[in-house]
Amino acid sequence: MMSLLQVGKTGCGKSFTGNTFFGRNVFKAVISMTSVTKAVQYNYAVVNGREVKGVDCPVVMNTYCQPHESAFMFCQVIEQAILISPDGYDPILIVTDMARFTDEDREVMRLLKSTFGEDFIERFCILIVTHADSYDPEENGKSLEDWCNDQIESFYDIKKECLSRIVYFFNKTKEDKIKKEQMDRLFQFVDQIHSKHGRYDKDYFEAARCVREHLQVKLKEPLLMEEKEKRIRFRMQELQELDKSNEQQAM
Repeated sequence: MMSLLQVGKTGCGKSFTGNTFFGRNVFKAVISMTSVTKAVQYNYAVVNGREVKGVDCPVVMNTYCQPHESAFMFCQVIEQAILISPDGYDPILIVTDMARFTDEDREVMRLLKSTFGEDFIERFCILIVTHADSYDPEENGKSLEDWCNDQIESFYDIKKECLSRIVYFFNKTKEDKIKKEQMDRLFQFVDQIHSKHGRYDKDYFEAARCVREHLQVKLKEPLLMEEKEKRIRFRMQELQELDKSNEQQAM
C-alpha cells in the first residue's frame, strides 16, 4: 500500500487536496486563514487502481511562538505521523498555493530540512501546487508549466530542490480525465522516488535526530544570550545602587 504524507502552511489547500486524492470528503476542509487540521488525520482509498493511505499533517507555525518552540511542536507532529505509519512514507508531499507562496512556505521548507536532514527534500519530496484552477492560460499568455518555469527566487528554489517533481492540482475540476491525469503524474513521481530511495521510515527519522537536537540548541542560543545579558544588567544595577548607598552613608 502506498503511504502519502502531506505537509504545508495553513490555508494552502492540504485538506482539499487530500479529498481530491480520495474523490470524497475525508478530511475537514474550509476556506479559512486559521488551520482546520489540529491533529494528524488519515484515511484509506483505492485510487487509480492502487491502495493509498493519505495522512494530513498540520504544520505548527504560530507567530506568537519563538522559533525553537515552533520547531519543537513541528517535530512532535511529525513523530505522530511516523507512529501512524511505522512502515514509512513513499514520498512527502509539500503542498503550496500557487497564488500565495510566502515566508511561511519558506519556513515549512526550513523546518522539513532541519527535522529530516538537508538532503531530505531532494530525495523524498514532491511539490503539490494547489488551486491550479485559478490560472487562466489565455489571460496570462502562457501555459501553467511555462508560468512555473518563469518563476524566480523562492518558488524556483523549492522547484529546484524537488528536482522539478511538481504536480498541479485542479481541486475544483469535475472532469474525470483531469483528475486521473494529475493522480497518474503524482504516482509516476512516487514510483521514481520509491525505486531510487525506498521509503522514508522511522530509521531515517531516528538517524536525523542529531540534526533536530542541533537545531533546538541553535535556536535557543539567542534566548540564552538574552537571559545572560539580563542577569548581568540586573547585577550591574544592584552594584550601582550599592555604591550609591555607601556614598550616602559616608556623607
